[in-house]
Amino acid sequence: MEQGYAGYADALKRRLVEDRVVEKYGLEAKGEEMDAFAKGYITDQFAQYGMPAPDGEKLQQMAGRMLGDREQLSRMRDSIVQQKLTVHFRTLLEPKEASGQPR
Repeated sequence: MEQGYAGYADALKRRLVEDRVVEKYGLEAKGEEMDAFAKGYITDQFAQYGMPAPDGEKLQQMAGRMLGDREQLSRMRDSIVQQKLTVHFRTLLEPKEASGQPR
């Protein structure tokens, strides 16, 4: 138990910081983003096998089944939030141009 504690403590700290940033800056995964992510994932899976993805109602039904699965829902939410965090931190770390002077 002592061997794994340091890794667990680091992961917990990271998660708490991420959760605070997500809350503070409104980076939560929203319903329409989850739906679009599920549809994109399904389309990508079909494309991986060289098949055309279903469209319209069939695609929505498949996305609904994915969104109804707690494990998949959690993974999708985590992926969306991680993408948002990455964009957020990259934006914060971009070098600022000096006023009026080109780089």
